[in-house]
Amino acid sequence: MAEDKQSTDERRRVLEMVENGTISVDEATKMLAAMEEADAERHPPARDGAGKWIHIKVIDESDKVDIRLPFSLVRVVDSFIPKSARKEMEEQGVNLGQLADMLEGAEGGKLVEIEEEGGAYVAITVE
Repeated sequence: MAEDKQSTDERRRVLEMVENGTISVDEATKMLAAMEEADAERHPPARDGAGKWIHIKVIDESDKVDIRLPFSLVRVVDSFIPKSARKEMEEQGVNLGQLADMLEGAEGGKLVEIEEEGGAYVAITVE
């Protein structure tokens, strides 16, 4: 049952992001559809027996993103990261598609953490 509550909480966060103007209704619809698809798929458990989650946190002058979602949705998230933050990540050599490929066998922990003097911050963690 914990997964059901967690799934509900993630959906609630998406709706709060719409309410706060962080993402558009169209973006939320795509995220929610992807969550439904991920819920419908039965993935085998991670090698260590625990489900994997990815936590992406991006902060810059005008944008703030703080998302925790099932690993199966990593590739979907890339389309929701603000362009300015994505550009910053790319300049630092961070590509979510490549990370998703590398994470298949990852144990967990912080993978990327970038802080700049201007206040920009990016962190990607596997839980």
